[in-house]
Amino acid sequence: MRNLILTTVVLLLSVGAQAQSFKVIKIQGKKAIVEVSDPTAIQTNQTYNVGGGDTGGASASGGNASMSTGERKYGVGLGAVISSTKSDAAGAEAATVISVDGKFVWNMKSFEVGPIVGISTLKAGSALEQTGFSLGGIGYYNFQPNQIGTPSILSVVGQIEMENTSTTTTVLTTSTTSKSSNMNIALGGAYRMFLLSTDHSIEIQGLYVMNKQTPDPGTASTVSGFQVSAGISTYF
Repeated sequence: MRNLILTTVVLLLSVGAQAQSFKVIKIQGKKAIVEVSDPTAIQTNQTYNVGGGDTGGASASGGNASMSTGERKYGVGLGAVISSTKSDAAGAEAATVISVDGKFVWNMKSFEVGPIVGISTLKAGSALEQTGFSLGGIGYYNFQPNQIGTPSILSVVGQIEMENTSTTTTVLTTSTTSKSSNMNIALGGAYRMFLLSTDHSIEIQGLYVMNKQTPDPGTASTVSGFQVSAGISTYF
């Protein structure tokens, strides 16, 4: 019994980036109930091995996630949308769109906010080329707190971006370039799954998007619709 208590002491002092303090509440057979100073540093359904081998520390096995050395205070993410479409009109060429955005968020468990930056390209053969750069902000309201031990999170997400685009159209041998300033607004839901570890998540978003375009020269117009996208995020 004393060996069990000693093993528990060493284990709890070894797990996580910070030292742990604990209190043994109850011991029955090979099971013990303990109170720890930082419950986010340990997980249920994990088997911990102390000492031995070359590590000299604690390691965990079992369960569906690896231990985290971070606290999910900050997050970085990457999302991408790639599409290729072609009109059935005579002489039409396939249009390829590639859009990539990156974000940094401050995580307050129930809320996350931060900047988002994006780049995009559109190319339709030799007739049309467009590039864009956007900068804005993103925010989440989480129905489950984003903290160590939470395996999945359902959120309401909203973002707003200002985008500048440059479009070059070519007719025969004549090319024309125009500029456009756009405002992009999106609101919808996000679902993040921490499948591989407690730090890395796969994110799926379903959004209603509105894009107000102000070309120069030209007349302002608004395009709206629904969008589904996927990305990855890492917290530390």
